Amino acid sequence: MLQTRTHIKLYKYHIAVSLLPAADTVSVTHSVIPRTAKTITNQPSELLGVTRLYSFRTLNGVNYSVMELQDSYYPKAQYIETATGNRVSRESVLCGSQNIVLSGKVIVSSGVIIRGDLANVRVGRHCVISSKAVIRPPFKKFSKGVAFFPLHIGDHVYIGEGSIVNAAVIGSYVYIGKNCVIGRRCVLKDCCMIADNTVLPPETVVPPFAKYSDSPARHTGDLPESTQDLMTDFTKSCYHHFIRVKDMPPQNRDIHVPREQLIDI
Repeated sequence: MLQTRTHIKLYKYHIAVSLLPAADTVSVTHSVIPRTAKTITNQPSELLGVTRLYSFRTLNGVNYSVMELQDSYYPKAQYIETATGNRVSRESVLCGSQNIVLSGKVIVSSGVIIRGDLANVRVGRHCVISSKAVIRPPFKKFSKGVAFFPLHIGDHVYIGEGSIVNAAVIGSYVYIGKNCVIGRRCVLKDCCMIADNTVLPPETVVPPFAKYSDSPARHTGDLPESTQDLMTDFTKSCYHHFIRVKDMPPQNRDIHVPREQLIDI
């Protein structure tokens, strides 16, 4: 069966939709739903985390349901918010904080370790570093010892839970899944993706719009041309749906929070 691929623009989003012209259904995000109510997302299906039905849009007479991330809440006392909008968990470990630069609206979750004591670490705007991730500058062995080099992370980068990053450079609009290992001195170009549980060997160069997965990592697919827009919307959505509240017991963090408890930021 012939499969075609098209990119459409819906409001500000560039959406990649796979169409099966001869069938009555369309497969999106690993589920099959009626063509009359296609589901699309503002990020690639692989980037989709916990989602909810957000709203309906109509384009050329066809109804599209747009999915968005669910709201997540955090108590004010557990995070430090800087003047530039960075939200840093008090349970994270920032070694050598004088050498760590967070450019603005960066989320650093609990259990994150950033080794700024080894070399400078610079993180771009609208990045998300998930819980228990480790960010460590790359090193190189010489006859007289070991030297560490600065690590630069671009804008709109997502680093998944439990991932270990020892790269030399991570470009902008990059998605790194959970439990990944990015080997020393790897270079991740703009608009690329590392799937969950991937081990990237040292000094690997990941080209733009490439998807790498498996252990050891290999090129398993390509990303759409709209990846930059998709990652921009995805990381901004993560920040927007990460909502501060006055106080919330640990056992109640996943339930609905009354509006009067919310704090305007």
